[in-house]
Amino acid sequence: MPPAGGGAQAFKFNNTVPSGSAYNVTIKTQPANQAQVCTVASGGGGNITTADITNVAINCVNVGRVVIVTNKTDGANGDVSAFTINQTTGVLTPATGSPFLADAAPSTVAVDTTGQFAYVGNRSSLDVTAFYLDPNTGILSLKANYFSTHTLPLSIAITPTDNYLFASGGGVDMPGAVFSFKLNNLSGQLFGITGSKVDLAQQAPSSAIDPTGQYLFVPVPSHFMSVYSIGSDGTLNPTAQTVAGPFGNVPNAPYGTAVWPGGTTQGGFVYVAGQTAGTVGVFSYDSTGTLTSLSTVDAGVGTRGLAIDPAGKYLYAANYTSGTISAYSINAQTGALTSVGPDVATGNLNAVANPGPVNLMWDPSGQWLYCTNSLDGSISVFTANLGVLQLVGSVDTVQTSPTGASPLGIAVY
Repeated sequence: MPPAGGGAQAFKFNNTVPSGSAYNVTIKTQPANQAQVCTVASGGGGNITTADITNVAINCVNVGRVVIVTNKTDGANGDVSAFTINQTTGVLTPATGSPFLADAAPSTVAVDTTGQFAYVGNRSSLDVTAFYLDPNTGILSLKANYFSTHTLPLSIAITPTDNYLFASGGGVDMPGAVFSFKLNNLSGQLFGITGSKVDLAQQAPSSAIDPTGQYLFVPVPSHFMSVYSIGSDGTLNPTAQTVAGPFGNVPNAPYGTAVWPGGTTQGGFVYVAGQTAGTVGVFSYDSTGTLTSLSTVDAGVGTRGLAIDPAGKYLYAANYTSGTISAYSINAQTGALTSVGPDVATGNLNAVANPGPVNLMWDPSGQWLYCTNSLDGSISVFTANLGVLQLVGSVDTVQTSPTGASPLGIAVY
């Protein structure tokens, strides 16, 4: 049977057939209580010997349950839409009571790894709203607002251990800033870390943390990349290359950032979208956070949000101006990107001239990609086959759902 929780588990099978017989392990039934996608990670086939088979590993990941979207200009101060996911089709249903009020101009959202808490960054009120999240219903219940000390949050990043939260964006006394919070992963409460604010030369539209929680990557216009090591107390310490000048392939007007999920303590790859040229910059980083510029690939026009599928095989870029999404395969050895086909148009619920796709997020099982369309006031659902995207549904079914006005940030749990 598959494991009850996500992640990989190894299994031991006692031999009941003669030595020399061939065997093949497959997943017969997927878990029912908590929707998961399970695959045979290793040891799925071979020949029976005289010893027990002990090297079969089954990997299970949870299917997404909830999507949360920030609507920056909806109503008087903006609000937050929440949806439940049909775990068979990926189609969205608005949560009861949605939309929910945060604070002024909610622009970004992140969910902790347990799915208990959702955090919304409010650009105009300089704070972060914490919600209790019911992952079964998608209902958000207000917990508290936490002041982000002279920082106008445009991006939120949470460490993999749920210990620290970083709010990046514009600044009050400087053009840009990053503020650090200590996160209580039992209560969801945030505590501002005194003296932790980092000033930036310009506002930071995005940020991303590497899979091991060592580094925070923050692209800053016009074309800089800031890299910070994350201290044991949550403080950010600049590496030698932080804002060291125009840096390699960091595109003009950088926006989205994505870190390859296969990275280790020895390093990995990081990608940055450039709005001006419509490109994606490719970098490697090592165990010290030192960046090496690798290449640049063309995307659509006005490239903004980036997303990598959970398996780390494909990268997707939302092209705000051309209304499309670009798709690339990722070379796991070199980090290089290769286009997997022509750009795909996103949904257009309200028949506007351009839906303005701005941010992307995969569900944890890698079955569905969700795209916020800022100018259309909607969110679209895609599936992918060998990296090639296709909108979910047809003219007779739901493939794009309404949000509030100016949807920007997106989180999926």
